[in-house]
Amino acid sequence: MKKPIVGLTLFFMVGIILGRYLSFSPFPFYLLAVILFGVSFFLFLKGKTLPVNLFLFSLTLLIGYLYFSLTYFPHSPTHIVNFAPSEAEVEIVGRVVSRPSEKIFSKRKRVSFILEAETVEPTPSHEKYPSHNKQTLSGKVEGKVWVNSYFPYLTFSYGDRVKVRGRLRIPRPAREKGDFDWQKYLTYQRVWVELHTGKVEVLESSRFSLVGWAQQNEDHLADRIEKTLPDPHAQVAKSILLGDKERLPPPILEDFRRTGTAHVLVV
Repeated sequence: MKKPIVGLTLFFMVGIILGRYLSFSPFPFYLLAVILFGVSFFLFLKGKTLPVNLFLFSLTLLIGYLYFSLTYFPHSPTHIVNFAPSEAEVEIVGRVVSRPSEKIFSKRKRVSFILEAETVEPTPSHEKYPSHNKQTLSGKVEGKVWVNSYFPYLTFSYGDRVKVRGRLRIPRPAREKGDFDWQKYLTYQRVWVELHTGKVEVLESSRFSLVGWAQQNEDHLADRIEKTLPDPHAQVAKSILLGDKERLPPPILEDFRRTGTAHVLVV
């Protein structure tokens, strides 16, 4: 092959795809990768080019599989997913790492955002509800949590350090083939648990950051669009220009999908 980098890249990508859909213990693959590397090196010393290429491509595929397994799935014993689902309410302190978005769900207003968890502690009523988890509900943790706050006022922003209280749970997967897979959608954002809460308590306001500044400008543009255009034109314009599809009416969103023009809505 005159351009082996192309073939190696393709095999690496195939390995990543296999890692997404095949969930096996990575240890045998580690062992196999070491064996393939040793065999490839031995054949290279013997001057046998074709077998070396075959082994190298196989090794690249395995590396792609292992790379996805290591970077996609949480492996740390202190990851927040090890505490879910929780039978009782817990208190989580962390940093808001996404733009809080307001929307109406089942005729109730809620604010959704992603929280980078720092610590988790049991609530005073925790002793009444024995946990089925192996981890103790206390101490420093890592990982992201999808938080839905049903307190009707947005009192926090990106970068704030906040405290939330609620029960941890695993996001729901797709029930039937073709249904929207909420669990997969969140895991692609490295979010493995979610929590419903009331008021979000702000412990520390965020300092200046470029991301926060950019989001403030985006909020300003969204406000100008809402004041200039009537609904639903304003929501369509925000979806196309700013990628804000949260408030787009479901019938209009379905029309975009049915006509094959959903790609114009920024993801």
